[in-house]
Amino acid sequence: MGFEGICMLVVLCLNMSAVQSGGSVTYSTTSVCGLKGASVVLPCTYHYSGIGPYIRGEWYEERSGRVIKYDPLNYDCSLKIDKLTDDHSGVYQFRFLTTLHLSWITSKPGITVTVTDLKVKEDDAGDANQTKVTCSTSCSVGLQYVWYKNGQPLQDKTTVSIRVPEVASYSCAVKGYEALRSPAKYLQVLTPPEAVTEGERVTLTCDTTCTLSKDPIFIWYKNGQPVTYKHTTRDNKLHLNPVSSEDAGSYSCSVRGHESLSSNDVSLNVRYRPTHVSVFISPSDGIKEGTSVTLTCSSDANPPTHTYTWYMKSGAESLVRGTGESISFNVTSDTSGLYHCGAQNEVGSRNSTGVAVPSKGGLAIPMAVTSGIIIALILALMLVVSIRMYKMARKNTTRRQGVHSDVHDDTYTALNPRTTSSEYDTLQNVRSVSDTYMPLQRTAQASVYETLQRRETPP
Repeated sequence: MGFEGICMLVVLCLNMSAVQSGGSVTYSTTSVCGLKGASVVLPCTYHYSGIGPYIRGEWYEERSGRVIKYDPLNYDCSLKIDKLTDDHSGVYQFRFLTTLHLSWITSKPGITVTVTDLKVKEDDAGDANQTKVTCSTSCSVGLQYVWYKNGQPLQDKTTVSIRVPEVASYSCAVKGYEALRSPAKYLQVLTPPEAVTEGERVTLTCDTTCTLSKDPIFIWYKNGQPVTYKHTTRDNKLHLNPVSSEDAGSYSCSVRGHESLSSNDVSLNVRYRPTHVSVFISPSDGIKEGTSVTLTCSSDANPPTHTYTWYMKSGAESLVRGTGESISFNVTSDTSGLYHCGAQNEVGSRNSTGVAVPSKGGLAIPMAVTSGIIIALILALMLVVSIRMYKMARKNTTRRQGVHSDVHDDTYTALNPRTTSSEYDTLQNVRSVSDTYMPLQRTAQASVYETLQRRETPP
């Protein structure tokens, strides 16, 4: 009798172990992604063997420990979550109990739920006339999309990315969830011409399809920085009249209070004729007759300078001496003179100042320096003449007053150390400047020399 009881006890334990190992939970997917505001279904089935009845089941989320009581039917434990929010993100598992199971029956790792929203993202389409826009999400939520332009659906646009040829307000949605549309790309600049010419009038317009306040204030940016000379305006237009090369750059706009929703960048390309046209000479010193010199012309222009022309002054005419950015030649009496270059692009042309190439040893003197020397000599001559006229007036006054005789006045004036030294120093300075920067224009040189000779000859 005792032996039979022991046998029954052993059999009962073995049966309980078999029942415990006979339960299972199965998920047909390990991850689900849903749109914020939409619903998702977590697919699940369960199974157990044994004679004990089902007690209860539940879903729980691992991170938060949130429990969702659930009573499945016909071994279907699928869970539907409506009105998704960010709080619904996490890893979910189903578990159940029976009267004959001593612990929860479940299956890991469970189902990962991701909640996402939609955004319109701009990409480079590789085409100046088109822009590539993508309906961006943090996960793949569907195969078909719906695109909207200015609030109206675009026909036959169902891919995740599309190319758009014009500026407007674009948004997107997943097909079947059209009510859960992405935020629109609110602001766009109306695109200026491909290129404008300096001096023209240019107007940039900040356009939006949103309903703004009664009196909105628009903010303009150039190269990411507020436009300092007109950074706010109650008009949605930025007037550049006239436009200059300094206005070239990348422009965008926004509305005060919504600066984070700025428009896309639009490049303003300003064309202008050559500026800062200059001539450089090599070598810069020690130029002698028979040696080779190279003249190089530089300029700043948009579009770049395409033609350089070289001129040499010969009397009242300018002779063409070559083309190209640089010219080289041997210094002779025929090639020495005053040179300048002309730079030209599609917009216009501009000439440089002149540079003098001498035929004998000396420096190449730019025209501006040569003019300065001539002016300095003229001022020195005027000073000498003024001193002379002053002395003559003083002499005449003395005679009228009868203070000294004519002979005494002449002797005193001629032997006055201060006056004599001052005039002599002035004449020496004039001669020194003349000797250092020769050759100058022949007429000016002859005039200076004759004046010096007259002043050095005793009366």
